[in-house]
Amino acid sequence: MDGATGADTGVAISMNNASLQIGSAIGLAAPVSVGTSHATSLWHAGIDATTAIAARYVLSFAVAAGVRAFGAGSGSSASTRPTAATIRTVRKTSRQRAA
Repeated sequence: MDGATGADTGVAISMNNASLQIGSAIGLAAPVSVGTSHATSLWHAGIDATTAIAARYVLSFAVAAGVRAFGAGSGSSASTRPTAATIRTVRKTSRQRAA
């Protein structure tokens, strides 16, 4: 949203909100579907329903924790500090847009 002009601000905010909503839905659907599949296979193997459901929750939380740990690790390992050349380029393009 940094490069959005006044006329495009509403569209930029809407795109940001939509991507957050879609990401949240996918982030919830993936571990739940993996856990449900696991519980179904346990149930078909003869495990009682209560144990299969408990195993579903355990696996779903483990998948969610693994994805979160991967995201935290990959986010912290990426260098997000801008270089001096990047800052000059951003300032130059900002002045060009204002003109």
